[in-house]
Order: sequence, then structure tokens, then C-alpha cells
Amino acid sequence: MKLTKHHLLVTALALLGCYGALLSSQPPLPAPDSDPQLPAATPALPAPALTTPSAAASNAVLSDLRARLGDLEAQLGEQPEPAPEPPEAAPAGGPEPALASWMLAAIRGEEWDRDHTQKVEAELSATLEHTPELHAQELECGKRFCRALLVDRRGADLSLQPLFGAPPFDGEGFTTIGQGGRAEIYFTRAGQSLDALRQEAAL
Repeated sequence: MKLTKHHLLVTALALLGCYGALLSSQPPLPAPDSDPQLPAATPALPAPALTTPSAAASNAVLSDLRARLGDLEAQLGEQPEPAPEPPEAAPAGGPEPALASWMLAAIRGEEWDRDHTQKVEAELSATLEHTPELHAQELECGKRFCRALLVDRRGADLSLQPLFGAPPFDGEGFTTIGQGGRAEIYFTRAGQSLDALRQEAAL
């Protein structure tokens, strides 16, 4: 069992109670018997009295200690329990992680096309001139679809609404990451559909 401050306070109170009981139950010391054969003692100067606390004084001290410990116990009882640490936030997931994985594997495989990537890069640069806070950190394209990673220079969440419909985002697409100033976008080129890609990927 884990010891707490509450347990320690309760134990201290119990010990104080035992101490008080012992003080009140001690019998008075017997007076020394006088021996008639011994000569009478010469009166001497009175010895200084021992400052032994009386039973009433001891009870008052014990009562004061009990009151203080009781106040501490009440204060500890009023302290709220520490809140559990929140779990680490999971990375934002998109609506179609399986399709995104298939498209990324295709772009980085046989689907990748250098000339088409350069063409889309020129279109994307022209579109981003209207939103200078955004820049394209990564761009990968095949002949039919692309993946772009856009970053907000201010670290704010991206607003992609102004980009929809503008080249190269004139086809269909979806976002897999949209928090913390980053957005990973998968989008098709004009004339391509996500439904056809799903059928091709058997999803």
C-alpha cells in the first residue's frame, strides 16, 4: 500500500493520543520515608523547582497539536487529485489513407514522370503567387496524379479553399494532413477521377 500524507497525519494523531494517555496515567512519586535514627537534616536553601508541566497544561498542548494536525488533514483532503496527463495526440489522418499510400507508391515507382512534375511545378508556383504565406515544400507527380506538401510560413493551419479550382488543383483530390501549418494534398490531373483510381487499386 502506498503511504500518503494522509496516512502519516493519522499515525501522528494516534501517537499523540497515546502520549496524552500516558501523561495522565502516571502516578505521583512517593515521598521518601523518614528514618528516626538519622539526625534531623539541617534546613538548606530551597532547590529550584522543576518545571514539570501539569496535566492541564499537557492536555492543552495536546489539544492544540490535534487541532493543527486536523487543519492540515482537512487542507490535504481539499486538494484536488492531479489530472491525468493527456495522451499524445495522434497524427491527423485523412479520409483515404489506403488510397494515399497506393498513389504515393505509384508516384515513386513506375508512375513518376519528370516532365509532368516540372509542368505541374510551374502551375503551382503561379497559383501560390496569390498566397505568399504558402510555399510548396515537396511535389511529386505522375502523368495522372500528384502529391504536394504545402507549408504555411506563419505556422498557422492552412486554408486551402483559395487553391481549389486553380491549376494544378483543377481535378479531384483530398488532404491527408491539415494541421500545424502543413497540408499533404493528393490530386488528379484533369480528366482523371479518384473513383477510377480506387478501382485500379482494388480499394
